Amino acid sequence: MDGTHTLTQLQEDNASLIAAVEALEAEIVEERRKAMEAERTAAKLERDFATAQAELEKASREIESKEGRIGELEDEANELRGQVERLEEELNTGAVIDCLTDYLVSLGYPSRPNLVNDYNLQKLIDTVLT
Repeated sequence: MDGTHTLTQLQEDNASLIAAVEALEAEIVEERRKAMEAERTAAKLERDFATAQAELEKASREIESKEGRIGELEDEANELRGQVERLEEELNTGAVIDCLTDYLVSLGYPSRPNLVNDYNLQKLIDTVLT
């Protein structure tokens, strides 16, 4: 081998190495770009996660509040049902008393008797109602 051939070979090898280094540098630049993009995506995901977590906590508090209000409304509804039952009993009792009074008047009992103050009639009403 002569010196010219070796020099040409070295120049070609040097050009190949320079091309390889440039390719690696381009790959490094691309990987850095991808890493920065991944960092931006990760930061966005962290913000989105924090937002979602805050919304979840807010929704949980709202659910607890609504469940408490539902309990209060159920208590109120039960109380009103009890009042309705008592009023229905009073209405039914009043209707029975009116019917008994009309019946007694039709039997000749003097005028419209005061059933509440008449002990014997009150016992009759209690018997009829039970």
